[in-house]
Amino acid sequence: MKPSFSIAVCCAWLVAVQTVRAEDAAPKPGAPHTAIAAAVEKELKADLFPGAVVLVGTPEKVLYHEAFGYAQVKPREVPMRKDTLFDIASVTKVVATATALGICKDRGLIDPDAPMTKYLPGHEGKGAEQITLRHLASHTSGFADYPRVSYGGKYKGEALFAQLLKTDPAWPVETRFQYSCRNLIYLSTIVERVTGQSFGAFCEKEIFEPLEMNDSEFNRVEPSDRVAATHYPVLGENHNIDGRDAGCAIGNAGLFTNAGDLSNFCQMMLSNGKWRGRQILSPETIAEFTRPRHDAKFPNYSFVWETYLESSHRPKRMSERAFGHSGYTGISIWLDPAKQVYTIVMTNRTHPAIEGLPGGVQPKSHPRVQQQYQARGRIADAALQALGY
Repeated sequence: MKPSFSIAVCCAWLVAVQTVRAEDAAPKPGAPHTAIAAAVEKELKADLFPGAVVLVGTPEKVLYHEAFGYAQVKPREVPMRKDTLFDIASVTKVVATATALGICKDRGLIDPDAPMTKYLPGHEGKGAEQITLRHLASHTSGFADYPRVSYGGKYKGEALFAQLLKTDPAWPVETRFQYSCRNLIYLSTIVERVTGQSFGAFCEKEIFEPLEMNDSEFNRVEPSDRVAATHYPVLGENHNIDGRDAGCAIGNAGLFTNAGDLSNFCQMMLSNGKWRGRQILSPETIAEFTRPRHDAKFPNYSFVWETYLESSHRPKRMSERAFGHSGYTGISIWLDPAKQVYTIVMTNRTHPAIEGLPGGVQPKSHPRVQQQYQARGRIADAALQALGY
């Protein structure tokens, strides 16, 4: 979808064509692929989502990559493709925001244990000076997620960010776990403050371009049969109201990408931060940001990455060292540094929108929604089992 970034990138591509690429990895006939397909088809027949893309790989190669069902079913049926673009919602938090913060840490631009007010001195919230970047990244900051960050569309653009700097924490730091999108918006704003670049531009230059994630874009992509639909009525536009109101790339959601691009990212993460000879992140920062917190008071998240053993979408065949994240629209990625394997399960679970419900989707507490999350874990487990893990 994008033109080549530079002659250097083109040259790198010419070298890379001799290696196995995610978008070229076709499933081979045999029992493992039959078993994986059967597991996905079972979930599709249960009407949990219209379609899915599944990719499993190691740091060296893609083991399996296939598409199933439909990317769109309304207003017409469009078959899912292996390179279908998805709005990955909160998976943006780890692929873009956590990675950007890790790069900033490696360059000495941030201290994860410094107060957020060191980087956002204009924050007027009571007690904000006690909140560190690590508190924001583990969702123990005290900032609530509701009402929506965008305050129902009342504030747009810079006015939205100005309002965020006036927000008081809802409770004292480290007294409660509350998953909150505003934590990641603060963190992406900090990336902008310390780098002097917009968050989107920084991610493009430092993450997407070097990782050859050429199909990864923020907030909107050209509508086409290559785009998976969500509950939002405009095909190819960010479903997240906060991102639309901000009018720019922010850290909580809004990234469009596909399984091939995510595969490149996962291979880098499981290769001690290195991708085709270039060091994107240091091994030390990856280890710190993904370290399991199973014995912590609030064990759900490390530094943005989820490590919760009881997570509904976590593959059970992965080790206790595995880390991952989900996206509201139906995305799950999990990486296991012990077993050196990663799984990517991308679905369009919120499409089509459900008439009569706010936002067109069921609340997260609804049993069907829980089944949709669990189905992604079941698919990943079936794939791991079929491939010998």
